[in-house]
Amino acid sequence: MCRGRCVRPRPTVRSIRCHVVQRNDRPPSILFTCGGTGGHIYPAVAIADRIKRVCPDLEVGFIGSRDRLEWDIVPKSGYPIRSVPCAPIHRPIASFRNVRTILIQVLGLLKALWLLARRRPAAVVGTGGG
Repeated sequence: MCRGRCVRPRPTVRSIRCHVVQRNDRPPSILFTCGGTGGHIYPAVAIADRIKRVCPDLEVGFIGSRDRLEWDIVPKSGYPIRSVPCAPIHRPIASFRNVRTILIQVLGLLKALWLLARRRPAAVVGTGGG
């Protein structure tokens, strides 16, 4: 057991190789999900940029909400984005507005599952959202 005394070299971009296996007739892909604020979106874009530098053949895509900040930032960064409906939970919890929220969340879950089944990404990266 190491107990904190071991020093392992950290991988650099040059030492990382692209080992993503193609599963079907499409090129391998990675999906990113982020949203709400720039604190969630910009790190996802930075990770996507680094991955594209190491694996240029990899297809990178984003999933987000149409009415949030990611809908503006991600396309300006050069990546495609698909929308998934979402809605916040309102106070008080036992309100009629939350019935609508539950329906929108179920629709969003179904659309997200459909996108995952259709694209079959090699990985999904989530950087948070709010």
